[in-house]
Amino acid sequence: AYTTALDRHLQQFPDSPTAADAAFMLAQLEEQRLQFSKALPLYWRLPADHPRADEATAGAARCHVQLLLRLKSLEQEWRPFHAEAVAG
Repeated sequence: AYTTALDRHLQQFPDSPTAADAAFMLAQLEEQRLQFSKALPLYWRLPADHPRADEATAGAARCHVQLLLRLKSLEQEWRPFHAEAVAG
């Protein structure tokens, strides 16, 4: 229910002042669920001037590392993913 409420808020009110907070909360939840590919773009949604921007940057970095480790463990090409994240 919590995930659904946050998703709904982001869909219905994407330009609301509370959208970034909802994205951050959902990103944390997805990261805790080990859903790093879902959490990463949610962390990136926070604007640089948001009070939790530094926490979101750290969360995005953690997710990025976990996704790289997963790609490497599956012996899949990881360099394009890494290059895109570093450039972005």
